Amino acid sequence: QPGERVLTSYLGETPSSRANSSTADPQMLVLTDRRIFRASIIAPGRTFVLEQAEPGQLNGGASELRGNQVITMVLFNGRQPMSVTGGTAGAPGRFAEAITVLARTGRLPR
Repeated sequence: QPGERVLTSYLGETPSSRANSSTADPQMLVLTDRRIFRASIIAPGRTFVLEQAEPGQLNGGASELRGNQVITMVLFNGRQPMSVTGGTAGAPGRFAEAITVLARTGRLPR
């Protein structure tokens, strides 16, 4: 949205890179100074917001292995988590740790 500043984002893997894909488009998690959202990437530079939450609802982040898939989640107070599947080695844990620090301190780690 105009005037919105992206604080951090996380891109899940593209469906074509895994068997039995359940989504048509790659998805991402985005934290801005105004909202937190999960979006599908429908074309380069174009996204479709699937769900969103207020920054004050942020509780932290988590990543976990389910079968052979890594699930990266944004956790909230009073609502279900947002999640995407996949990512490169180490990236899900770093993203989850960064947003947990953001939730607790109001600042992203450097």
